[in-house]
Amino acid sequence: SLNGSCQKLFQTIGLDKGFFTGVKLALLSVSPMLLYSLIWGTWDDSISLMKLFNIVVIGAFFEELFFRGFLLGQLFRYAKWGFILAGLIVTVIFGCGHLYEGTDIVSSIMAGLVTGLGSLLFGWIFIECKYNLWCSIFLHMFMNFAWSSFADRKSTRLNSSHVKRSRMPSSA
Repeated sequence: SLNGSCQKLFQTIGLDKGFFTGVKLALLSVSPMLLYSLIWGTWDDSISLMKLFNIVVIGAFFEELFFRGFLLGQLFRYAKWGFILAGLIVTVIFGCGHLYEGTDIVSSIMAGLVTGLGSLLFGWIFIECKYNLWCSIFLHMFMNFAWSSFADRKSTRLNSSHVKRSRMPSSA
């Protein structure tokens, strides 16, 4: 039946597990980053709510669905490859998919390395949480929120280094 097929798909990619377990783990894990951003960061008022939604919710959800739920799930869980090999393959592909975030060769490589290491972390969490994809989805979402919404006052961001920043989001 169609219902049985959907249930099997959700089970295969890890969406059948505890939704709120993912929220709690992610909030606990990312709370230091969010607190740092709130205290020492500045709100990026140049980012629209739609762009923020696309980065935080849509991007994180579909990246986790494909890279952890499908690709890592198939290589590690079903093909029985070890975590090192399966994780590194996913990490390299994920990191290469973020090279565009840099403004020059060095910042592009750094973006690929940082996001690649994040991918390895998300994969490890997915596996350690007994294939609960919600854990890595919400961790990814909350990290993207802090990363995209705030900037350290002492540094500039790659894509908006000349934008005037205010302490709180604008009402528009």
